[in-house]
Amino acid sequence: MMVALLPSLMGALIHQVMVVSGFRTPALEALVFIVAAMTAAWTAVSRFRSLRDPDKDPMTGLLNKRFFEEALKKYFSPRRYAPPVGVVFLDIDNFKKINDGSGHAAGDMVLRAVAERLHAALRTLDIVARLGGDEFGMLLVDIFPDVKVLEAVAKRLLDEVGKPILYQGEKIAISLSIGIGLWDRRVPPDEIMRRVDAALYRAKRSGKNCYAIAEGRQ
Repeated sequence: MMVALLPSLMGALIHQVMVVSGFRTPALEALVFIVAAMTAAWTAVSRFRSLRDPDKDPMTGLLNKRFFEEALKKYFSPRRYAPPVGVVFLDIDNFKKINDGSGHAAGDMVLRAVAERLHAALRTLDIVARLGGDEFGMLLVDIFPDVKVLEAVAKRLLDEVGKPILYQGEKIAISLSIGIGLWDRRVPPDEIMRRVDAALYRAKRSGKNCYAIAEGRQ
């Protein structure tokens, strides 16, 4: 048995425990090695496969609001040591106009496309959920505690997720408003959500297609 740093199914480097065994095939008389990799991290792929339906959003396949809120409480429990965790709330700007102008089928497709892009833009250990409507929430687990890191994440989401989406030969322009913050376990979950939600609405009032850093520990 050995431990190695290998790419996960989503492309991120994570520590994996390798179990190696060998045997000879009857036909080839050659030594064949079987390698079983058991990931030390709870990867996003296995998470999706093992979740029960009540934990998932049926529209996007992401985690749902209930799971997100339970995870938030666990990470910020006063009885549990936890490294710094970033919290992100994200809205699709002018989503109602997309529904009204291109139809609800187009709106549903935009939600699914944004969900896929969010999942691809973040690490496998991060939690991505649809909170309802066009709002998404993310927990950035074990993030480096620096406001510049938060800003880099927000800018990456604006750039990578906010690209036009092609629907039936038509490009649908989308943009995002983001509230983001970093706290430790001493801050109550309800207060965390209130502050990040307030930051999200500051971003909307600032003209949308931007991010705002939440007040509090950064």
